[in-house]
Amino acid sequence: MFYMNSHLISGKESDLGWSDFQSLNCWKAARIVRQNVAILVKGFPDFEKIRLKDQLIRASRAGTANFAVWFVSYHFIDQLKFCVIARGSIVELYVH
Repeated sequence: MFYMNSHLISGKESDLGWSDFQSLNCWKAARIVRQNVAILVKGFPDFEKIRLKDQLIRASRAGTANFAVWFVSYHFIDQLKFCVIARGSIVELYVH
């Protein structure tokens, strides 16, 4: 069975050029989204700071965190689960 992140066991860079989760394009894009959300919520009114601001910050952080966990997951099912969760977190930002 092929494991996407089997290079982690050998300590070598993968055939796709991934040496760590920070080299993934999806993680880089999610990081930009997270940084933009942090700037955006600074301008929110006080009554939204507890509800919407907190929700947006947590969703933006979950995207990058789940892509990082996906990278180190060994089994395909785990990788799929964390990709779906990360995608859901990013989509959640657009829903709000």
